[in-house]
Amino acid sequence: MILDRAYAKINLTLDVLSKRPDGYHEIESLMQLVSLHDTVTLSPNSVGTLRQFSDSSLIPLDARNICYKAAMNFFDAFGITERGFDVTLEKHIPVSAGLGGGSADGAALIRLLANYFGITDRSALLDVAARTGSDVPFCLVGGSAVCRGRGEEMTDVLHFTRADLVIAKNCTGLSTPLIYSLFDSLEEKPSHSSLSVSLEALRRADAAMLAGSVFNVMEPVSLSQRPKIAELKEALLRAGALCALMSGSGPSVFGIFPDEKSAKDCVGVLRKQKIKAYYASFVNKRLI
Repeated sequence: MILDRAYAKINLTLDVLSKRPDGYHEIESLMQLVSLHDTVTLSPNSVGTLRQFSDSSLIPLDARNICYKAAMNFFDAFGITERGFDVTLEKHIPVSAGLGGGSADGAALIRLLANYFGITDRSALLDVAARTGSDVPFCLVGGSAVCRGRGEEMTDVLHFTRADLVIAKNCTGLSTPLIYSLFDSLEEKPSHSSLSVSLEALRRADAAMLAGSVFNVMEPVSLSQRPKIAELKEALLRAGALCALMSGSGPSVFGIFPDEKSAKDCVGVLRKQKIKAYYASFVNKRLI
């Protein structure tokens, strides 16, 4: 039995550029791996087929699960016929939250299978990840990166910025295709700051500067569907967050705090209100 941590991601910046002929959207996003994580365990079985297990009733345990797709793509890519494995998901990342939980799980499984079969071809593993899902390549590699295309075109950003975060969710999930569709229907796209400012903040390891530069053009559309997102942002700011921003297509919100104590105090306050809230920090290491 081997296991791996499946780290969540947040979008420090997110811009939607255009709709592609294949139905996806061209994006430009500064993505950051964070310490909130699921745990994925891989064990050989004698059944000869892939079986999935989880402590969460919210995710499918069949071919609809991204882990199943990741495994099949991996086996096909490397001509592997040995497919008898048990995959167990211990879930902590909220589901349908804009945090890439499913992508993180799929990426962790690719790393586990690569470890089990001794495959070290990074380019080939990234191809498997790209076929599996838009955010899977970033979740496979980790750290921080500017992601373009569907998210699979990555430019690594090396930095040592420390940030204390609160990640919280106070409403039901959103359909990513619906949010993109509503975004496409906007007559005027939301204005935003420059990605270059966020990159400079990372270069300087300046969390306060970073907090002043984050943006997400999807946020106004998601707010129209889930007004409670605005309430959560206000709660984080009242608790001392330097910024509060929705991640991905939502509805999760993250706040960058000036220190660990204020972040953890905020988590305690939100949990007393029955809001899902987690303390997290940046994970700056590369995973492959």
